[in-house]
Amino acid sequence: MSIWNKILIGLILVALLPFFYMAVKTLKTHQHWREAAQSLEAQLEMQEKIHEVIRRGGTLDLQGLKARERVTVDDLSVIPPDVEVSPGPSGTVNIRGEVLGLNMATVQLEHLLANRGRLWRGCLPQKINPGGSVSVKVDSSEPHGVTTKMSLFVFEEDEIDETKFDPRYRNGNLAEEEYVDPTLADPAGAQPAQPAAPAAENATPKRYLGEFLVAGVNNDEISMVPADQLGPRELQQLQIAIQRGKWTLYEAMPADTHDVFGGLDEKQVTDRLADVPEAIRTEFLKDGEPATQAVMDGWGVVGKPEVDDEGKSVYVRPLRDFTYLFGYYHMARARLNGQIISNTQQKAFVQSAEADSRLHEQFRERQITKLKADETVAVHEEGEVVKLGKIVADGITTLEGVVTQYIERNYAIAHRIGQIQQTAADKINARTRNMAGTNPRGN
Repeated sequence: MSIWNKILIGLILVALLPFFYMAVKTLKTHQHWREAAQSLEAQLEMQEKIHEVIRRGGTLDLQGLKARERVTVDDLSVIPPDVEVSPGPSGTVNIRGEVLGLNMATVQLEHLLANRGRLWRGCLPQKINPGGSVSVKVDSSEPHGVTTKMSLFVFEEDEIDETKFDPRYRNGNLAEEEYVDPTLADPAGAQPAQPAAPAAENATPKRYLGEFLVAGVNNDEISMVPADQLGPRELQQLQIAIQRGKWTLYEAMPADTHDVFGGLDEKQVTDRLADVPEAIRTEFLKDGEPATQAVMDGWGVVGKPEVDDEGKSVYVRPLRDFTYLFGYYHMARARLNGQIISNTQQKAFVQSAEADSRLHEQFRERQITKLKADETVAVHEEGEVVKLGKIVADGITTLEGVVTQYIERNYAIAHRIGQIQQTAADKINARTRNMAGTNPRGN
C-alpha cells in the first residue's frame, strides 16, 4: 500500500469522527422526540378524555398526574367541588369524581337565566331627581345590552366576605385543620402553599329598592324612572342607597326556591338573614326538616307538613312570588295613600268647619252676653213698665170714678136743664095762650 493510500485512509478515519458524533446526536434527538411524542400523545389522550367528560358529563378518573401536568390540573377549575382531588405517589395527583358536564351545565344555566334573566352588578348610582328618577353607570368593558323601556329590578349590593362561608377559614383565617389542595402540591416535597383568603368581591343583593323603567341609555349611563310612585320612605331609602355604594340590576325578579341557601349551615343562613324577621328566618332554617303539625306549631310556622319521596313527614316552606307581592303591596299602599289623602282632606274640612263653628260659637256667645244684658235692661224696664202700668191702672180707676161722677152729675144737670126747659116751655105756652085769649079779634 502506498503512502498516499495510507494518508487517504487516515483522512477518511478522521472525517468519520464528526459523522459518527452527528449520528449519535441524531439518534439521541430521535429518542427524545419519540419520548416527547409518546408523552404528548398520552397527555392529548388525557385531554381528550377530560374534554369529553367535561362536555358530556360522567365519571372523571385520572390517576398519577405528574407535576409537569400541573397546567392540566389547574385547568380543571371548572370541575365542581364534589370531585375528589388527592395526592398520589411521587408528587403525582389523582382526580376522581362525577362531573356535571358542559351540556347539562348549559341547560341548567339556561334554566337559571330563564328564571332570573340577565343582571348587571357593580352599577354606580349617580344622582336622584325629584320623583325618584335616577341615573346609574354600568360596566363599560363590554356591551351591557340595556335598552329603553326595559323593566329592571334594582337591589342595593352588599359586599359579602366569603371567608365567613368558606369551610377553609375561621374568622377570616385558615382553619386549624389546614385545608390542603393537592393541585398546589410542590413536586419537590416542599410545604404546600396555603390558599389566599378570597377577597370580598362577590356582591349579593342586600335591599330591594324597587322596579324601574329605563327612560334613556347614553353609552354606559342609564336613566331610570320608578315603575310605581314612590313614597317619602322609599325616596329616603334611595338617597341613602346612593351614598352607600353600588347597585345590582336584574332583568327579572329573582325567584324564590327551596335550594336558595343550599350548601350553607344554620349559622351561615342566620348571618345572611340577620335583617329578616325571626318568623321568616325560621321558615328558611326549617325548610325540608322532618316535622309534624305539632312541631311546626312549636316553630311558629304556617302550613301543613307534607310527605316527601321517602314517605317522611317534612316541613316545606311556602314559596313567594315577589313580583306579585310587591305589586300587591304597591296597590295596597296606593289605596292607603288615597285613603290618607281623602282622610286628610276630610280632616282639613272638619277642622275648617270646626274653626267656623268656633267662630260662630264665639259670635253666639257674644250675642248671648249682649242678649243677657238686654234681658237685664228689659227686665228692669219691664218692672218699671209694671210700676207705670199699676200707676196708670190706679189713675184709670180714679179717672173712671171721677168720670162716673161727672157723668152722673151731667145726667143730673141735663135732667135739671130738661126740667127747666120744660117748665120754660110750659110757661111760654101758657103765656102764648093767654096772649091769644086777649086778642081783640078773638071771640
